[in-house]
Amino acid sequence: MANILFVHANFPGQFLWLARELARDPAHVIKALSAANADTRLNERVDGIEVLHYGAEVTLDRPAQHILSHTETFIRNAASLALQADALKRGGFYPDVIYTHTGWGVGAFLHNVFPSAKQIKYCEWYYNRPETGIRFLRKDQQVERIIADDLLNLPLLAELSHADRLIAPTEWQRQQFPPAYRDQITVIPDGLDPTLFERPLQPSFLLDDGRRLTRDDRIVTYVARGADMFRGFETFVQAIARLQTQFKDFHCLIACDTKSYYGPGHGTEDHFRDVMQATALDPQRVHFLGTIDRQRYLGLLRVSTVHVYLTVPFVLSWSMLEAMAAGCIVVASDTPPVAEFITAGVNGHLVDFFDADALSDGLACALNESGSATAMREAARDSVLRRWGMDIAMEAHKDLLRGLDLMPASAQVA
Repeated sequence: MANILFVHANFPGQFLWLARELARDPAHVIKALSAANADTRLNERVDGIEVLHYGAEVTLDRPAQHILSHTETFIRNAASLALQADALKRGGFYPDVIYTHTGWGVGAFLHNVFPSAKQIKYCEWYYNRPETGIRFLRKDQQVERIIADDLLNLPLLAELSHADRLIAPTEWQRQQFPPAYRDQITVIPDGLDPTLFERPLQPSFLLDDGRRLTRDDRIVTYVARGADMFRGFETFVQAIARLQTQFKDFHCLIACDTKSYYGPGHGTEDHFRDVMQATALDPQRVHFLGTIDRQRYLGLLRVSTVHVYLTVPFVLSWSMLEAMAAGCIVVASDTPPVAEFITAGVNGHLVDFFDADALSDGLACALNESGSATAMREAARDSVLRRWGMDIAMEAHKDLLRGLDLMPASAQVA
């Protein structure tokens, strides 16, 4: 048995499948620390794990635009989490291993509370290169913005210095870290449950107006957290507007919030409003679904004729990998995080991130060939499950825990 602590601002987040697997073993005692204001938009409950919260007492003295705002938030939350961890210790809980997402730096002081615990740090992103993130979109960044980006690395650097093992979900994300850390990072996928993405024989999707779409319809799908520049929202909308002039019988399902969550306009609807004011879309064929629950999301993927995924060089979204697992034809941006998983013409299509005409042409081609695209659909599903399937991910974690002497050689994860 083992005492296990998960630390994630929005638990379970990337630890969902691992946490569920470990929780299946009643011999384990598992707890989690999550932010008091956690984003539970797509987070799912993990039975058997007690979740405690940190950060409720944290108040900020600086406006969000201040260059030190993120750094101050990190320090306050890390201190709050350490106090919650100390309360766990005083209650008799001593973890053997701690899994921490490093993105917020909240586990920076855990070594002071649990010095003998093995620490596995999840490395999602390092703000490293001039052509990633916002700098991919805008080359003329002011020095203040560049410094602010560099300061985003302070929280995770505070965590990395106390790690026993480092993990990242993709090779692209591993490559963003400085060589001193990069060479220590093991690529372990978050995992995909293949049973969730199997297509029923006759899938359907019910629209808010009562119409029901089926696989007999031509359906373009797009999923993102928000209407973000980082996820190519403007390019996508422009492509759909052009596609409307070529096809009279297709539907477009858009599942995203109207706010921006990355880069300029963070937390506002400015980008959504500007894009929509500049583009005319047919409301009878283009359906904004907002943020949808997990079952509706899976239903969307199951009826998709062609799925769009665009991203700047940044963290790869689960939605692209899940679309592949669902056997979707994916038309995606030809950017490094995508190209790690999609080979053009084999298990998907790649287009220039900024080129709305190329995206529209790619969608038109996919809509016209939807009946003969079985091989590409199968290649998409097979390729992603071969690398990101649940069995692959859990076996990798088992090897990691064995290497820390936390699991016998013959033991299973659960």
